[in-house]
Order: sequence, then C-alpha cells, then structure tokens
Amino acid sequence: MCDYQARSVDRLRRVAEVNEALCQGCGACVAACPNGASQQKGFEKGQLLAMLEAI
Repeated sequence: MCDYQARSVDRLRRVAEVNEALCQGCGACVAACPNGASQQKGFEKGQLLAMLEAI
C-alpha cells in the first residue's frame, strides 16, 4: 500500500514495521489497515480525541 516502500512485514514476529526515514506521512497505510492497528505519527487516536475534547 505504501508508495514510498516505508512499510515491511517481519514474518518471524508477524508484525508490520515502518522505516521512518522513508515514510512521508501520507496516511495511506492507516486508511488501508483492515483492523485499525496502524496509526500515523502525530495523529494517534488518543491525540485526536484530546484535541476534540479541548475544542
């Protein structure tokens, strides 16, 4: 899903990893994640909820 090849899968640990040097922060991986486990740095769910409460 990542146009910048910033994500890969560690098959031993069965987890996705992000190479932060390649990540451009577009959020395509977050939108494509089927179980909602992926979060974009700076836009984590807790941060967004805190912003909404502050408003």
